[in-house]
Amino acid sequence: MSELKKGYICAISSYLVWGLAPIYFVAIKQVEPLEVLAHRVISSAVFLSLILIAQKRFSSTFSLLKSPRVVLSMLACTAFVLINWFTFIYAVSSGHTLESSFGYFILPLFSVAIGFFFLGERLTKTQFIALFFATLGIGYQMVLLGKIPWIALTLATSFAVYGLIRKQLQVGPIQGVFLETLFAMPLALLYLAYSLDRGELVFAQPGQGKTTLLLSLAGLVTFVPLWLFAAGAKRMTYSAMGFIQFICPSMHFLLAVFAFGESLSFQRLLSFGLVWFGLSLLCLMPLWRGQWARLKQYRLRWRRRQSGLPI
Repeated sequence: MSELKKGYICAISSYLVWGLAPIYFVAIKQVEPLEVLAHRVISSAVFLSLILIAQKRFSSTFSLLKSPRVVLSMLACTAFVLINWFTFIYAVSSGHTLESSFGYFILPLFSVAIGFFFLGERLTKTQFIALFFATLGIGYQMVLLGKIPWIALTLATSFAVYGLIRKQLQVGPIQGVFLETLFAMPLALLYLAYSLDRGELVFAQPGQGKTTLLLSLAGLVTFVPLWLFAAGAKRMTYSAMGFIQFICPSMHFLLAVFAFGESLSFQRLLSFGLVWFGLSLLCLMPLWRGQWARLKQYRLRWRRRQSGLPI
């Protein structure tokens, strides 16, 4: 099997696992989102530390902290990833998976906007039009539906800013998430101790065997798709990964409507449609331009051949 095929298998598998993640969080929706977040932080740190030890990169990961810039950047990443994780857990457990999928659909467009405002990247006409339709979709929910899609906006903004910070750090994905969860672990342990003191802790309580088992596996929900994603990203082009990433919010959308029974009104579908149209322009236009350029080259070679000129 070629490396490219392995890359596609790993990348698609990672987004399939991420796409099925709401099923896991729905199964533990009776647990407070903050407790779920705490267990996700702690078990992720444990799983990732074992992986780094197996890869003989555990000590080298800590050597990254010799740089104050890396430490400050990783602390900022920790804050944004905690916001993102908590918002997603809250959204799924409270029956708002549809809105969380909307957030991940608009995420690529938020990344384009951040590149424009903070990195000085110029917007192409296609990107500008795509952003315009995404803004229409968000504005439609705010004005006609009478509410701010704060879950979607929080998910998209937190992850886009997180990506902006991580983009400027020479830290691998597994090492980065390990450090983020390590920095967050004291807060997670403090919250669990506080919940235990108040008698509100669900983990390891009598009659909660199934829930305790599921909570202890929270790290796998983080680690498995991350490891598959890292393996796929090494073997694929960035543009190909861009197309595959829409597997995740698409699965969230389908789960919300067909498995969780969330209401999909025509107005909400229209707001999704505006964003989908913008995304289709963003993704398909570069392909169309590439095909058009190849067609023009083919026609030029054909005309030169017909004229007896060297190709």
